[in-house]
Amino acid sequence: YLESDLARSGRPLAGLGLINPATCYLESDLALKAMAIIAKSDSSILPSVTYVQGVLSLLPLFGDRHMLPQILQLVGGAKLPEVIDTPAREAYMGRVAFSLPCRLKFIPREALRWRLEEWLATGAR
Repeated sequence: YLESDLARSGRPLAGLGLINPATCYLESDLALKAMAIIAKSDSSILPSVTYVQGVLSLLPLFGDRHMLPQILQLVGGAKLPEVIDTPAREAYMGRVAFSLPCRLKFIPREALRWRLEEWLATGAR
């Protein structure tokens, strides 16, 4: 995109700024919502189902305007996801898909708390 924008403008690149997303973390929706999930576990033992729901509620923060239309195309059968776009991949997923929930491990509350506080919050200061 940058190259085509520069070509259209006819001007040389004067400078480029690189932004570290972690520096904006403290003002982000992720900080507010994720820390609320962590705070609930401070006052009492948060049931695992509620914790998982809380973590899953963060997923929309990582989507964009293309996510929902793409999901609808997949669900509607208009296109195949890349993980099953060949017969070999489809056969593999058919064999392992039902076992995935047993294989996937959710991040423990304490690990999430540490990552939010030490990686992102400390990195944003």
